[in-house]
Amino acid sequence: MTVLSSGIGNYILCNKKKYSYFGGNNYLGLANHPDVKESSIQSIKKYGVNFSASRRTTGTADIHLELEKELARFKDKQDAVIFASGYQGNSILLDVLKSRYSAVFMDQLAHPSIIASLREITQLYSILNTVTPFILILC
Repeated sequence: MTVLSSGIGNYILCNKKKYSYFGGNNYLGLANHPDVKESSIQSIKKYGVNFSASRRTTGTADIHLELEKELARFKDKQDAVIFASGYQGNSILLDVLKSRYSAVFMDQLAHPSIIASLREITQLYSILNTVTPFILILC
């Protein structure tokens, strides 16, 4: 197991050495931004550290609606929706799209959430060793 001795950013410290970091979800490099940290502290004071379960279970909080409204405005869209995890988002997206497609082809390295979601909603999927446009044309 890799033991980090720093926060997560563009770089990490591991065994007293500095490394470029590409392994996490901090794509925008905001995890240690002072404004994000301060907003997180204020949110924890108001809401606690989490809502204990998904919005489907515990309900939607005003902060969820506020974020969705801001995202929609930022993207110049009518509305937006956020999910607690990529797994949940993939599951819901695939459930919505299931009536539009008769079959699904995916690479064996597809995220486990996609494979699990497809297994739940349809039998019409194939996992291929490597997906290329040429292979899909042959299918």
